[in-house]
Amino acid sequence: FTSRGLNSGLSDEELVEKRFREFMIMQGELNKGMDFFIQHPSVGHWNKKGYFNLLDGHHRAAFLYNSGLRKIPVRIPKGDYESWLNTEVAGKVHGIIKKQERFEFYQPVLNPYFMNLHPYREDYAKSRMHHILEYFGNTRFANRTVLDVGACLGYFGQMFARMGAQVTMIEHDPVHFELLNELNKLLYVDCKTVMQPFENYVTGQSFDIAIMMTVFYHYLKDEKVKTKFLENINRYVEGVLIWESGDRADYEKEQIMKYTKFKTFEHLCYTYATGKFRELGIFFVNEDKSF
Repeated sequence: FTSRGLNSGLSDEELVEKRFREFMIMQGELNKGMDFFIQHPSVGHWNKKGYFNLLDGHHRAAFLYNSGLRKIPVRIPKGDYESWLNTEVAGKVHGIIKKQERFEFYQPVLNPYFMNLHPYREDYAKSRMHHILEYFGNTRFANRTVLDVGACLGYFGQMFARMGAQVTMIEHDPVHFELLNELNKLLYVDCKTVMQPFENYVTGQSFDIAIMMTVFYHYLKDEKVKTKFLENINRYVEGVLIWESGDRADYEKEQIMKYTKFKTFEHLCYTYATGKFRELGIFFVNEDKSF
């Protein structure tokens, strides 16, 4: 209610009790299987910005998601499903994947044609994106500027774009970059993309938020490149740095806080991927964590 500026008409105690009863009913149904949720699905409507808005069944969707499910039943019109398919562009994406002989995906592709891909990351609870959004809570990202450094296939930048942010994606690898651009079209995401090493990136724009997921550790071996990389982070990012480390998390944090204006850090969680134990967290310029 509070996130939409509504009044429930109930006291906090009454509202919690009501939600608890709803939770127990849904938990009982889930214990018996998915029949109840398939017969009484949430209802969605296609948004031309490239995603679905739930019209009904918010509690069912939230319950299933927080129960660990990553695919939940939702009833949508056939025409909306066809819009989501985006068949012509999906064919081009499939062609690029085949040409590149790409078998490994680290992030999901949120389109029905590619739902059977099993990404190495973000496919299980509790995902990195879940931790990030949980931390920011009701923060609105409309018109915020976001820089996705080392975007790869753009998953995190795409998420922020769906929330209304103005996203710039930097990706130096031409193979990733080719697929990234076609995926943005497939998912109806309007982002600026730049194929360039971030340490060489020059712009007159500054950004409220930067995303830097498993990127910085690649630069630790070359002191000159590392310095240029951090100088660009310091120059262009004014508020928040969302970061995931390689396997030297403490050293990365030390370097970021020593050589940039980011002085406050919020730990979100530890992660594990590609044989490395990592850390996920958020750096802030302001001590009060505002941006």
